[in-house]
Amino acid sequence: MNPGARRNSGPTAILLSALILFLSLALFGRSSLAETPSSFAERITEANALRSTDPARFASLLVELNDARAQMPADLHDDLDYLNAYQRAFEGDYAAGIALARPLLSASDDGLRFRAGLLIVNSLAATRDFQSGLRQLDDSLGLLDAITDPELRASGLVVAALFYNQVGQYPLGQHYAERALAEPATSQRVRCIAQHNTIEAHFRLATLPDDDAAIHQAIADCVAEGELVVANFIRLTLARKWASSDATAQATELLHRHLDEIDASHYPRLIAEVHSLLAEYELTLDRPEEAREHALTAVDRSAGLPYSLPLANAQRVLYELAQADGDSARALAHYRAFAEADKAYLNDVNARELAFQTVRHETLQKNQTIDLLNKQNELLQLEQQAAQESWRNIKIIAVLVVALLVTLATWLAKMRSMQATLKRLAETDALTGADSRLHFTRSSERLLRQASDSGRSAAMILFDLDRFKSINDRFGHPVGDWVLKRAVSACAPAIEAGGRVGRLGGEEFAVILCGVDRDAAKAMAETLRTRIAAIDSGETGHTFKISASFGVAVMTPPGRGFSALVAQADEALYRAKRDGRNQVFVYRPGCGLETSARKAD
Repeated sequence: MNPGARRNSGPTAILLSALILFLSLALFGRSSLAETPSSFAERITEANALRSTDPARFASLLVELNDARAQMPADLHDDLDYLNAYQRAFEGDYAAGIALARPLLSASDDGLRFRAGLLIVNSLAATRDFQSGLRQLDDSLGLLDAITDPELRASGLVVAALFYNQVGQYPLGQHYAERALAEPATSQRVRCIAQHNTIEAHFRLATLPDDDAAIHQAIADCVAEGELVVANFIRLTLARKWASSDATAQATELLHRHLDEIDASHYPRLIAEVHSLLAEYELTLDRPEEAREHALTAVDRSAGLPYSLPLANAQRVLYELAQADGDSARALAHYRAFAEADKAYLNDVNARELAFQTVRHETLQKNQTIDLLNKQNELLQLEQQAAQESWRNIKIIAVLVVALLVTLATWLAKMRSMQATLKRLAETDALTGADSRLHFTRSSERLLRQASDSGRSAAMILFDLDRFKSINDRFGHPVGDWVLKRAVSACAPAIEAGGRVGRLGGEEFAVILCGVDRDAAKAMAETLRTRIAAIDSGETGHTFKISASFGVAVMTPPGRGFSALVAQADEALYRAKRDGRNQVFVYRPGCGLETSARKAD
């Protein structure tokens, strides 16, 4: 499993909210009214300067300014409204902050409109409204050419880099971070955050150079600026880079060296990320007690973060440790906690991807609609001329009408293609070609209803690749991806029998078959197990065994539905894992579990 970054709805829960808040609320502190010769303008300028350095004094001054609003010149009201929107967002009342900031999008001052737009982006990011946030970010970036202040431009570009990195669009994140670094007179604080996002994007795109000098320099720059949280997030990325290059011990030592500083930051996401990674690395280094300690700390610091990848990884480590201790009850509890957290994380990743694709589709549609309207306007102008001119103009109009119809037909064809692409993205697992979890669930529920209505039985087969993490750790993620794809290819007999194959998450898959009894389902599972075990790893340039454990459950009419069937198959799968792997267990209601003869693992 190689999940990427993710977000949470809490106001201090994730790096995105905290850093965008810092940028849009602290760096954009240059009031457009600083040159207005009045005491009100001076007090607003003072409030701007106090926001990040003295929040208590800022709040007191804001009360005074609001009380005196009636006596304040009208041209200062927009700046006061921005400060009020900032205050509400800073307090975590994002809805109120958005409501106060939206009217400022129509302000006459471009800088104020830009700052207000990015304040709205921050608030929408904190509430996980990805689609609205992407739409507003797109609108705000359209103002960049009108912004002459290089510091304000660079800050806006860093907000864009942060947002795009968090929704998994790393090429865009890299693009905007590098543009921010290229801005003249960019402050060291903004450069620190821009460098972090550049490094993060390169790591996710697997384009970081072998030489770590630039990363070490970025860390030193952030430390010099006092941005220790950002510096430690860069160290986190450096540790991941080292660990992915089989330098796990070096990565572990790096994080331990700065662990006191990280724990003292009181920043839940950073602490959870670091301890979760240390739990994985300590387990890899065969130090189970240290791994357990870090995993428990990660779980504790992930409280309130239901979509947290560190939580999922920590629970997985605890599950593996309990399994190694032979504590089946504790292993099952941690496995279920891991499965729940992993499912929430994958759903969140899919939601962010779908949000980006939807907004991109809307943008393309809007641009194409504008182009179409422009062509229609041209046509109307030509029609007016045609009423006054000769047959020659009438022929010109006819040609343009045909061109318009061709354009419209092309546009409609592109729309259908885009819709088909979005549907495929939502229904198919991009790596393996199997059904996505959501699509498999919906399809299975429909098939089970049809089977129940027609009096037919149905079977659910769950299987999990054995020791898949070990393959990933030993040979790298490309080899792991190859194994996942070959495992799905091995399920061809189930598809040929009219079944569906879905990827539930990581290395866990499911197969649903209709019109089969328990013996047929067990035989199919045994066929799939044999085909997976027969996969030749030589194609990867490495030699290793591939196997999977299977759990089978059968529904007979009227049946208990999809969730119950999956739970029964999952129980059988867990038993197959616990009792030695590479075997098939069949769930029998009231009669325990039945297994096939296990093959050599």
